[in-house]
Amino acid sequence: MNTNKKKVYDLCVVLDQYRQGNEIKQRFQKIGTEITQIKDGKEKTIRLLDRFINLAGFPNFSDKNYATSILVYKFLNKDFSEGLDEDEKNLEDESYQEMEAKIF
Repeated sequence: MNTNKKKVYDLCVVLDQYRQGNEIKQRFQKIGTEITQIKDGKEKTIRLLDRFINLAGFPNFSDKNYATSILVYKFLNKDFSEGLDEDEKNLEDESYQEMEAKIF
């Protein structure tokens, strides 16, 4: 039985909010990747942050007062994941809309 599996997640933070009809939507900025490898029942996770990230520069859109923290969201990247179960392949993740890089 092959127990090798690799799950790849995009790590994202909220960069902007906008209104679409009566709904508030969010735009995300990908700040890194989380890779979890499962081999023969042993799990190993690493997180890689992009070099350009200055976490203090992102706005706080949370409903709570997290003045010293930043919320990071994980979105499953099915294109780079390997060995996913059928349930994981068919999982409908909330997709994120990444902002285009802008130079000011």
